[in-house]
Amino acid sequence: MAVALVWLLGICPPDWECTSFEARIQKGERFEKSFGPGLTLLLEPWEYGWEILVRDDRPEENIARLTPPFHFVPNPRFLEGWHFRNSDNSGPNDGSVNAPQEEREFLFSPEVGRSVDYPLTPAQATELGVFGRGRLVVTSMELGNLRRGERAHLERLEFEVQLSWPSSLSKDQIERVAAYFTGLRLEPHRELTTLPEIPGPEAMSEILIPGLDPRKPLIPGNFRCDPPLDVPQFRALMATARPIAADDPIIHEFHYASWCTVSFTQRGMKYEARLFLGGRGHLIQPDGTIGMFQYTHPDTGRQ
Repeated sequence: MAVALVWLLGICPPDWECTSFEARIQKGERFEKSFGPGLTLLLEPWEYGWEILVRDDRPEENIARLTPPFHFVPNPRFLEGWHFRNSDNSGPNDGSVNAPQEEREFLFSPEVGRSVDYPLTPAQATELGVFGRGRLVVTSMELGNLRRGERAHLERLEFEVQLSWPSSLSKDQIERVAAYFTGLRLEPHRELTTLPEIPGPEAMSEILIPGLDPRKPLIPGNFRCDPPLDVPQFRALMATARPIAADDPIIHEFHYASWCTVSFTQRGMKYEARLFLGGRGHLIQPDGTIGMFQYTHPDTGRQ
């Protein structure tokens, strides 16, 4: 998210170097381009498309492989034709397939496979995000195997790539650059605020969950919750929710991808809850301000 904003504004973060380019590839072709301090971006052919890799001096290591999310939804490093089709491959993705679309963001670091590896601790996640970030945007594509009930693949791909990495990293620069990104990480256009309270689940009405209510249809960007969530489960989840102070360091810790966005009304006021896999969420309040909260999933106990 931060890198997307940086490139949208046409600027490069302080103490960083940035580059961008355009390319086109056909099914089965391998793309390779060198950049930065001895790094190489590759798109390796895959059964249904391509995988994004970044290599350093280790020919068998992919230093972008720890890009989240790791569960429940396809990783943005994999560009596959079926991501852009609906569940039975009869038409474009209508939200029935929960997969990243044209914009793909990824992280890379030469510490992957050295001091950083899976499963990541919060400290390692921060260290990973400090080194390098990339963004690939699909500008045009051609799909193949569009038969109903089968999986589509990519025949042709045209794309733009934007890459940023630190020109040098002393200890104080690491802290400064980390603060630059974490301050923008999730909602770069808004500051987080401390929630005065969490709306009581018993007073919620018009709870709209993607795919369960026709008023919140499955459209691109409004995917079915994965793992699934129904109204009673959402009420039970929100009953466990506790506000996180805006200045709490936990806000800048790693909390994985969003898995469900639910809107609801309380006392005539509209709210939206965005749930993240790490047991945290954003609550968008009626006045547009955003606060963070912790929760426990009622079925899994996951925090």
